[in-house]
Amino acid sequence: MSGLFITGTDTGMGKTVVAVALANALRAEGLRVACMKPVASGSRTTPRGLRNDDALALMAAANVAATYEEVNPYCFQPAIAPHLAARDAAVPIDVDRLVNCYRLLAGRADHVLVEGAGGWRLPLHPPPDS
Repeated sequence: MSGLFITGTDTGMGKTVVAVALANALRAEGLRVACMKPVASGSRTTPRGLRNDDALALMAAANVAATYEEVNPYCFQPAIAPHLAARDAAVPIDVDRLVNCYRLLAGRADHVLVEGAGGWRLPLHPPPDS
């Protein structure tokens, strides 16, 4: 299994486009591809709960079956930095949960593509004094 983390300098820089293109290329080579968006904000309410468009695009590009919760363990509605959305929702981001979801996907795939949230310097946790 091989993992690849896709990041960029900011939101809207094309991370999802790159991740989907990579997934398509790997699938064309006959490989099992899983995708993950560990933390996302800017999501919408659906009958099945919050859903993020980037995570849904990644799921559609993958050929390894996964639940939405495995692909996007932390999904927040407001379109703000995910660590701020997590703070406002009183939902701490547990890195162990992220690692466990990654390992579940990795156990089924030849490659796991992980798309970061926002820019490459975006924290997962708020500063201690906030």
